[in-house]
Amino acid sequence: MSSPTNPLQPGSVPTDVNVGQVGQQEIDPVNLGELFTKGVSLSGGFERFCLMLWTAMFKVIEVAIGLFVDGMDRLLALLANFFLAAQGQTSPGFYQLTAALITDLTGVDVNGDELFGDFQARGRVAAMQAVGAKFVDVLTSEFAGVTQTDGGGVFNVGPGDGIGGLPAVPLTPEGGMNAARAFLGFAMSFAVREGNTDFFASLLPFGIGEGFKDYAEDLSKSLGLGRLTRLALKPIFQNLVAIPMTWAFNKQYTPTLLSAGESVRAFNSGLFSGDELNEELSRHGYSMERRNALQAFHSKYPPESDLFLLELIGQLPNSEHRNTLKRIGYNDDNITLLLKAEDNHTKRRLSLHITELLIHPLLAGTIDLATYTSVLNRFTFSDQERIDLTGFATELLQHPRKRLTWAQVTTAFVDGIYSVDDVANWLHTEGYSQDDIATMLQIDLLKLKAAQAKAAAKKAKTPATPTTPAVP
Repeated sequence: MSSPTNPLQPGSVPTDVNVGQVGQQEIDPVNLGELFTKGVSLSGGFERFCLMLWTAMFKVIEVAIGLFVDGMDRLLALLANFFLAAQGQTSPGFYQLTAALITDLTGVDVNGDELFGDFQARGRVAAMQAVGAKFVDVLTSEFAGVTQTDGGGVFNVGPGDGIGGLPAVPLTPEGGMNAARAFLGFAMSFAVREGNTDFFASLLPFGIGEGFKDYAEDLSKSLGLGRLTRLALKPIFQNLVAIPMTWAFNKQYTPTLLSAGESVRAFNSGLFSGDELNEELSRHGYSMERRNALQAFHSKYPPESDLFLLELIGQLPNSEHRNTLKRIGYNDDNITLLLKAEDNHTKRRLSLHITELLIHPLLAGTIDLATYTSVLNRFTFSDQERIDLTGFATELLQHPRKRLTWAQVTTAFVDGIYSVDDVANWLHTEGYSQDDIATMLQIDLLKLKAAQAKAAAKKAKTPATPTTPAVP
């Protein structure tokens, strides 16, 4: 085979083979060993053999571990079954022990025979629920100030009349203080009972008493009396120690700072100098760059409509207007939209005002509906608004728009066209009061009388037409 680095050229391809030399190379043992070793190395057989060996070893170890763990699980399962049987939860003794321990450590009267009866009737959960109910009823009664009955060193209390057996008593500040006293008394009584149990248990030989000590410790941990005691005592230390102590430190050292926004407003109003503002903000942890940004954020700016008006009348350049809007919080795209909206607001307000002014000339007949509609088409209205305004105007034109004036009504009355009742009805329709109607009727009657007198005088001054005597 030709070498990749020295390929055979077309003119150098061999045309004959020396069989003797080839046979000598294959029969030579040294050459045969070198070729075999090199072949084994290039084939990767040794690596595959090692990989197979390690894989087999791991498989064997995996199977061994699985068998060992299975054996351990079976042993632990047997032990768990033994522990379960040792609990004796199905025997009266378990419930007698439970009742005795709880009664001794907490002072809550628990009857073991009743617990076992509940277990037989409804199961273990019902029995343990009865134990918890006893404990909850006693605690709530103590904290609510309900009187308990003595039962030979222990106390009994039944469920209350409230929801779920809660005591039906009002919650008051005084009741809260009494509840704290009752709980701390219960916690200290529990500690004394636990100490007595530990002491007497230590007197038992052969380590038997260690179990009773563990019962007391585990019950205390499960109730969390230590955490509950800290919770009950927290308001005392918080309100009688921590808060007045904080007042003293605040009064002495005045550490409270103005907020960042308040500091900027104090600077803008002249109450803070620049150095005072920097000092106040540096105590908040703001760098100089952040202080500048904070000052821009918390500064007051004119409303957007006022800024637009200032630009409209030429007192605010557009660039400064846009920069101010950026400080308020607008980005470039929203600034463009805002300026378009403000421009349309101005045109729209003007359009509405002129449209309102054109209604009177339209109704008076100075302009016709076509002129009114053509003007609307040049205003800043939507197509629907133009349709609606045109429709309103058309409807108004269909109704009477003019009434007779007072002078015209008086002329009609004097000329005999209107009667007194007609004039009175017209005045009433115009909104005049009864006194005003009577006065204006008197005025019209005087005008009628004057017109009649004038007509009579004119008639008297007119000479009579001479009559021509008849010819016999």
